Order: sequence, then structure tokens, then C-alpha cells
Amino acid sequence: MSRVTPTKSPRTPRTPKQSNRQLTRDQQREIREAFDIFDTDKSNSIDRHEFRVALTAMGIQMTKKEIMDLFDDYDPQGNVGLNRDQFERVITEKIRERDPLFEARKTFSLLDHDSTGKITLKNLKYAILDIQKNMTEELQLRKRKKLKDMTPEEIGALTPEEIQIRKDEEETARFVNQLLVMKDADLLAMIKEFDLDGDGQISYDEFLNILNPPSI
Repeated sequence: MSRVTPTKSPRTPRTPKQSNRQLTRDQQREIREAFDIFDTDKSNSIDRHEFRVALTAMGIQMTKKEIMDLFDDYDPQGNVGLNRDQFERVITEKIRERDPLFEARKTFSLLDHDSTGKITLKNLKYAILDIQKNMTEELQLRKRKKLKDMTPEEIGALTPEEIQIRKDEEETARFVNQLLVMKDADLLAMIKEFDLDGDGQISYDEFLNILNPPSI
């Protein structure tokens, strides 16, 4: 009697561990745009090389083994890659896994320049004055090509640290544009809207509620 060797069933792609943290609209848009940018051969799929470049550009870290396991799950034959839905699902979960508290604390500390543990009208006005003093540098930043306008090859030539610096600078530029048009009355109204205890200042806990009430 001949022995029958059981066939190995194809693996079902692992469902990423879900996080309750919701992405902002900007983050969701960036993920959608990333697929179009890094699908360099316009095959409607992302291969391993394109995926690695996309990870670097978005500041996401995955080991070689994690990437290999991911593609073994979704593309066991190695000839298709990740389609749009799969790419967006994976990247979304990777972004959700980041600790938002670190970024929140960093931003709060920048605004709380006198280290009182509160953000006041004085702090916000100081931030605007500081921005105005550095407008020359800011204008130079605007002349530099933004990440979204760079080719995959140009992005691939940057280190993860350089990419993160550019992201931080571009986020600062957006913040600049918003603050420069605000008057005292606008700033006071903003403080009042999020000042839960009515002390005329924004505490760190209140600041977290501004950023993302359900998830931080």
C-alpha cells in the first residue's frame, strides 16, 4: 500500500492585531496616496521592493523577516504582491501601533515654553512671535521639495532620520500657517473651547483630549 503524502493547505493571511486608535483624515489620505506613489510599475499591486521603500518613506519599521512573513501570507507564490486593500490594511495597523503619547508630549513641551505644565495665551503668543522671528528659515523650507512631490528613488536615498526630520518640518509649516492668521480673540476662544476646568489654560490632559479623545 502506497503512502499518501498530505498536501499542505495554503496559509490564510494573518489578520493584523486591531487597535482602537483611529487615524486622522490626513493619515488615511496619505496611506491611499502612498499606494499610488509606490506602485511604480502601475501594476495595481505593491511588490516587496516597493513595500520596503514605502515603509521607509512613511517612517515605519519592519524587520526583513516580518516583511517576508507578510508576503508569504498574502502572496505565497511571490508573483502578485499586495493589492490596494491589503496594503492599506497593513499600513493602517502599523500606524495604529505607534505610541501617540510620545508625539503628544513632545508637542505639548514645545508650546509650554516656560515649563509651567499649562498652555496659556502667553504661550501661544510666544509661539507666534518665535515663528515670526524665524520666517526667513520657514520660507526656505517651503522652497524645498516636499516628500509627497519626491520620486520613490529620491525618497529611497534618504535615511529614516532624514525622512522623519522632513515630516516634522512639514508639519511645523502647516502649524505655522494656521497660527499666523490667528488673533488674540481667536486664541482665547480656542483655549476656552478645550479648557474643561475653566482655569483659562490648557493642561496636558486637556491637550490630549484635543488631539484624540477616544484613543489616547
